[in-house]
Amino acid sequence: MLVTTAGAEAPAPPALPPAKAPAAPTDPTASASVTDSVSLSPAAQAILAAPNGAGLTAALAAVNDESGRTALTQQLAAYDLLTTYANAKAEPSAARDAVLKSFQASAFAAHVASVSAQINSPILSADVGQANLDRLNRLTPDDQQIAFHLQSLAKPGAFASLDTLKANDRTRSDVQKVIGKIFAKFGGDDLTKLTDPRLTKNAAFQALLNLMKDDPESDGWTVKAKQVLSDLAKSLDLVPDDPKAKAMADAVKTLKAPPPITVEQAMAFKALKRVTDDLQKARDDQAADATGRPRKSAAGDADKTRDKPKKGAIDWTVATVPPPPPPPLAAYVPGAALNTLA
Repeated sequence: MLVTTAGAEAPAPPALPPAKAPAAPTDPTASASVTDSVSLSPAAQAILAAPNGAGLTAALAAVNDESGRTALTQQLAAYDLLTTYANAKAEPSAARDAVLKSFQASAFAAHVASVSAQINSPILSADVGQANLDRLNRLTPDDQQIAFHLQSLAKPGAFASLDTLKANDRTRSDVQKVIGKIFAKFGGDDLTKLTDPRLTKNAAFQALLNLMKDDPESDGWTVKAKQVLSDLAKSLDLVPDDPKAKAMADAVKTLKAPPPITVEQAMAFKALKRVTDDLQKARDDQAADATGRPRKSAAGDADKTRDKPKKGAIDWTVATVPPPPPPPLAAYVPGAALNTLA
């Protein structure tokens, strides 16, 4: 009870209104607003909720920051928000035009466009999965995350992570390799036109036909494809992979990677050059022995290293018994000869 200075009772304070229950969080994707035309990350939703246009201001600052202090996740959230803002149907205004010009001219928007162009360039190889994986792996770790983000925007929920996206590409490549082995063994170039009973009565092959009708860009397809590959390996006697051919193909693939030249590319180039130099030297030596001319190196100068006898070796220039002639070499066929090297 409150008492006044005069000793009289003070009136009771008014009753407080009942506390309001906190509003339940809403699902941004359930909104009919044009700003929710794509699913935004929590970070993007936080920027969007900022009052008085501060969200757009913060987003523009994020995409225009070239200092490296802004986290990639924050820049991607800002990119999503501004993309949604740009795609929204709204009345033209000077303020809107200023926002869009700043966004389109930003360093991050230009970089995202560059990554998008790299991962969406035309693929000329029949092995789409390996081509996708190669160009994805050529990106920096941050750019790989950008590529995965763009993939997630194009097909929301298709892949759980960047790792499962790469696993999908590897599996697509494995399926293509198995199809190549099937054509090599049974002939043809169209799975649906193969009529060999060993295939038409094979459940795993029928599953492969059904698999090729599905959209391969999802984690679900990856799981299904791995099962089909396992079943095919058990039921069809296909030619195993040739490790020599694979090593040579890997070297050639590395050399075809775009610049800058990496250490791996330089090593692959040296390996191939060493092989071709040895083959050319052998042909030159055989021609020189057949005509009685002195042996020359591949460059045309006298070879002072290969033909020089090592310490302890027989010096055939003073020996009484001439050296045996080298065995005849088969006709040199570029490619075919390389594939037979150990």
